Amino acid sequence: SPEQAMNYIERQRREQYSGKSIREVISQYEDYMDMCRRLKKDTSDEIVFRPRELRRRHDEAAAEIKEREAEITADEYSQRYPNAEKVLKEIAGKLEYRNDKYMIIVPEKNIDIVKEGRALHHCAGASDRYFDRIAQNETYICFLRKTEEPDKPYYTIEVEPGGTIRQHRGMHDEEPEIEEVKPFLREWQREIRKRMSHEDHELAAASRQKREEFLFDALPDNGQTRSDFIVQYYSMQR
Repeated sequence: SPEQAMNYIERQRREQYSGKSIREVISQYEDYMDMCRRLKKDTSDEIVFRPRELRRRHDEAAAEIKEREAEITADEYSQRYPNAEKVLKEIAGKLEYRNDKYMIIVPEKNIDIVKEGRALHHCAGASDRYFDRIAQNETYICFLRKTEEPDKPYYTIEVEPGGTIRQHRGMHDEEPEIEEVKPFLREWQREIRKRMSHEDHELAAASRQKREEFLFDALPDNGQTRSDFIVQYYSMQR
């Protein structure tokens, strides 16, 4: 009841949060319950929703979330984009490639992308847009590794179905040794195009259109038509 709830909050303020206001204790309780939901605890269980020592349980939940953050984040992405991992499995055979120096691998799970982004300190795996694009077959995330260090994150690649690379990012969004890497990436792109099916060509065309629309919409309005912009954009790429 409301009376029981306020008695509980008042007791926690007196015993656990000396000097804090009722509002601050309620805020702590809200944070605790939100963390319990993220940890998939049964919030209808009285042991969970009415802990004897709120402060200790709050801090324990915060520590557990920090320890399991990558797993929890990946699980949340899986709930929002259930098709993403299915797509990654389907495209692995078309995109994976290696030579003596470098290799491209496709992550199996969303958590692999989250961990990669954290290891390299960039935004892949920390934004909905990458998982949304994967689920829609607009772009895919791949990992570029040195062949002699296959388990060490080096570059994260965002690539369209036709092989067009939208981004390649290393540690802290930098591009280490990029001139040495580029010949391998061109070799990889040629191989991708050999493997493309009719459906892949259609997906590539749709992805290209979305990219052009995004770039055009992101620019300030200077009176340029979309057709003029596309001509200028591709002339700059050559």
